[in-house]
Amino acid sequence: MKKLLLLLCALALLTLAACGGSASQADFEPSELAGALYDSGCFTDLMSEMEEATALELYGIDPESVESCKVYLGTGATAEEIAVLRCSDKDAAAAAAEAFGKRVESQIKAYENYVPSELTKLDKAIVRSSGSYAVYVTAADADGAGKIIDEYMK
Repeated sequence: MKKLLLLLCALALLTLAACGGSASQADFEPSELAGALYDSGCFTDLMSEMEEATALELYGIDPESVESCKVYLGTGATAEEIAVLRCSDKDAAAAAAEAFGKRVESQIKAYENYVPSELTKLDKAIVRSSGSYAVYVTAADADGAGKIIDEYMK
């Protein structure tokens, strides 16, 4: 009887863990998160949408690994950017996040002498991957942007 009870408890825990894992997986369109960020007031620059192929080339990300994305860039007077990608899998999202990290490094070098005041934004740049999603944001209000990202990438 004890063995049966232990078996039932273990089965119940496995079932709960499986349900919790799938319920917490984020599922949204990149345009939803990018739009929420764009409309948030976390940015000081005028942001323009960038075509997917051009954006992926800019970041050095393989287009075959991306299912959909939405990217906004500032005017260049600031380092502000929004990039949200849904990739083909977790590994592709991790590779995209790595490419975003390289973008941050490149931007730091570019803005050091051009607009040094932008370095504070780049120091707080957000680069995340979760499941098949990868996100890169450089914003005047990084904390506010981070809260919005957290809401989507639970």
